[in-house]
Amino acid sequence: MGYGVQDAEAAIQQLMELAMNGQQRVPAPMQPERTAIALDPATMPPASKSVTDLLKAGIRSTRYLFPENGPVKTIEVWEPPVVPDEATLGELARRLQNLRLALEPAAPGELLSRVLVLLAHYRAAEHSKAVETGLAMDWADDLAGYPMWAVEDAARTWRRTKKFRPQICEMIELCDAACGKLRIEWDRLESIANASEAARNPMSDKVRSLALSLIKPVPGSRPSGAAREDNAIR
Repeated sequence: MGYGVQDAEAAIQQLMELAMNGQQRVPAPMQPERTAIALDPATMPPASKSVTDLLKAGIRSTRYLFPENGPVKTIEVWEPPVVPDEATLGELARRLQNLRLALEPAAPGELLSRVLVLLAHYRAAEHSKAVETGLAMDWADDLAGYPMWAVEDAARTWRRTKKFRPQICEMIELCDAACGKLRIEWDRLESIANASEAARNPMSDKVRSLALSLIKPVPGSRPSGAAREDNAIR
């Protein structure tokens, strides 16, 4: 049975009351059973040498930026190499699977629990229950795409380095910093897999392009996720 809106609102109210009352541990509301458990990068098996070599082989050039404020930034021009053998493709697929699990978005209940406990450390103006519920839902919506370990890392960093209540955009920056390298690796390995498939089956890209060209969106509707992605790339 799904997790309804009324159940979610009731759970949020409970979480907020527990957090504001100074409870050290806030229980997460019941969630539907998940099909996979997100991996913590600290315990995730490292990429094999073959996969690491593939990532390095795609680098075409590297340059460095030295901003006045902040650390040095590395800018790379990267193109996906083609993988000719099945064994390396298998290692690539296993690494992609681990990355997918590591980047699995947090369950809503766990995410709200973590956010509300973090905010309970800082003073804030009093709001009505309806406003507090809306604020909690905003946090859950804006951080919904991040894995739990990244949210935990961001909360820990903020709690230990800042004196004031965080804004959502500040937590997003910390979560992006935590996930950045893994997301780049995911994008590059997926590009390698797609390029290798295209090299083995030259018709695959043509068939895909033809299929997309034949799909006509319904007037007034939004394009599908794949179409939006392709439009953004073009």
